[in-house]
Amino acid sequence: MEEVLGLTKVSQNLQTRIPKDVAELLKVKEGDRILWVKEGERIYVKKAEIK
Repeated sequence: MEEVLGLTKVSQNLQTRIPKDVAELLKVKEGDRILWVKEGERIYVKKAEIK
């Protein structure tokens, strides 16, 4: 089942923000990198684990 965690707006420069609840779930902080992943017809984001 799909659960909506937030809604954001895309800026003129194609930028958006991560909703606070999502950032907390992903443990994302300033300077972290985010992956945009395509899986079939879905696109999702996850925190990049770069070492």
